[in-house]
Amino acid sequence: MNRLDPEALKLRLKQAGVWSKKSFGQHFLIDEKALLAMVETPNIQPGERVFEIGPGPGVLTEKLLEAGAAVTAFEADPDMVKILLEDFPMLNLVQGNALTTIPRLATEHYKVVANIPYQITTPLIALFLEGGVPRLPESITILVQKEVGERLAAPARTGERGFLSVLVQYYADVSIAAQVPNSSFWPAPEVDSVVLHMVVKPVRPLSADQEKDFFRYVKRAFLGRRKQLKNVMGGMRGVSHAEIAEQFKALGLSENVRAQELTEEEWLKLYNAHV
Repeated sequence: MNRLDPEALKLRLKQAGVWSKKSFGQHFLIDEKALLAMVETPNIQPGERVFEIGPGPGVLTEKLLEAGAAVTAFEADPDMVKILLEDFPMLNLVQGNALTTIPRLATEHYKVVANIPYQITTPLIALFLEGGVPRLPESITILVQKEVGERLAAPARTGERGFLSVLVQYYADVSIAAQVPNSSFWPAPEVDSVVLHMVVKPVRPLSADQEKDFFRYVKRAFLGRRKQLKNVMGGMRGVSHAEIAEQFKALGLSENVRAQELTEEEWLKLYNAHV
């Protein structure tokens, strides 16, 4: 069957006696260009292990298998599990909540490629980046809402940059691989999406305990994002603006800088100067 044809997909769902279920946030990607971006961006090699979350009727699954990936698919919907078992008998399929089933299987080299339900974007990224799995993935390539993707990938000195940008970019090199309009899905969601690609950093500059403190530090600073950072820092640390300005100068930072203007390296430099 042509899984990119909504009518063929609808017929397959009818044959199985199921329909798209909004409770699972199911919107099936049927755009060839977007699917190719998802498969080609992580540079999947034949035999490479790939985790797919929420495969639904297997639109992306089929493309990953064609690329030679060894796919482990995590599906919560028993009706979709039925279709996947019938159509892809060689697929390694795990039924259940991905957030609870992934950790026991993430023990060897793998990449993540998935059109995930929008509502699990944040907990899923946190699971893979913040130590919720025994082994970190090499990369994560997922479809997310456009505004979410732009925020997470936002570089320094842009309006979209915020605390979450700094947090995610601490763990991974983040980029947007493709724009995906809502017309690329069936049924079409209300929002556009992007293919978000994260190459996970195998080594991080801070210890686990330091990371928690660092993120608290950055989060507090972003609470006053419209203010100059020296004013925010002065309040946080109980020191004069003049003293903060001198510290900024010593670190090569403008005294008028705001939180969203700092790079990852500058945040670390600022944090290390204050611990």
